[in-house]
Parts: sequence; C-alpha cells; structure tokens
Amino acid sequence: MNVEERILNACRELAREKGFYRMNMDELAARAGVSKRTLYRYFRSKEEIIEATIDRFLAEMAVTVNHLAEAEHDSEI
Repeated sequence: MNVEERILNACRELAREKGFYRMNMDELAARAGVSKRTLYRYFRSKEEIIEATIDRFLAEMAVTVNHLAEAEHDSEI
C-alpha cells in the first residue's frame, strides 16, 4: 500500500470513528504512520484529503453497483 492509500484509509477510519470535521491532521498523520509534512506533500489541506476520501469511496461504490447490476442481468438471461 502506498503512502497516499495509507492516508486515505486512515482518513476513512477516523471519519467513521469521529466524523470528518472532528478529526485533526495530527491524528490523521499518526493513524497513517506518516508525518504532518508528508500529509501536506500529498494533499494541500484537510478538505482536499476529505474530498479524495469521498471520491475514492464513491468510485468503490460504483464498482459494487455495476457488479450487482451485471449479476442481476446475468441471472435474468
């Protein structure tokens, strides 16, 4: 898993536990196992990390929905 993935995974975990806006960058860095400086090397702001986390989640959900739709279509044939 690369650094960006670790950051996004940590953000998702903290969001589940605390909500996006209650987590802070120190917690996020610690959870991801990186320094705050590294966070800012990959993302310009907390909001950008949140946006990337949500975008990633939506992309994962789209794949899941497509698989379900394909499975339903295949079962109708």
